[in-house]
Amino acid sequence: MKNKEIMKKLLITILTILSFLSCDKNKDQYAAVDIKFEGLEDAPLVHAWVIETERNDTSVRLDTVIQTQLHKVNKYTIELEFKTESLNGDYLIYADSIKGVNMITDVIVNKDFTFTYLFNGIPKTEKDHYLIIIRNNQ
Repeated sequence: MKNKEIMKKLLITILTILSFLSCDKNKDQYAAVDIKFEGLEDAPLVHAWVIETERNDTSVRLDTVIQTQLHKVNKYTIELEFKTESLNGDYLIYADSIKGVNMITDVIVNKDFTFTYLFNGIPKTEKDHYLIIIRNNQ
């Protein structure tokens, strides 16, 4: 029974990845950041999710914008695309085996798809291609 559930989840993940790859979006035409989770190689079936909240009020949850499994195929990485036509909220980033919550706040996307934001309070720009979250084994 467990193997059937695992295969079903893996199939859903593969179909999700394929649907993203088949989109006609030009990589230069949207604002996004890759979030890489390090130290998960020994943790099978790790799930990650990103929840968008009201800007400056994380108690008001708007949407789960990403919910996926992390594995070798996606290099334990997820892509978070920022809104370009409306205001971004704050993003709470969670994953199994990761202690605590990581946050992206104060996202500002410009018309030329350059952007700024804070990652756990540290200023970042579109030049920061990867955000790295390290597993805390304590």
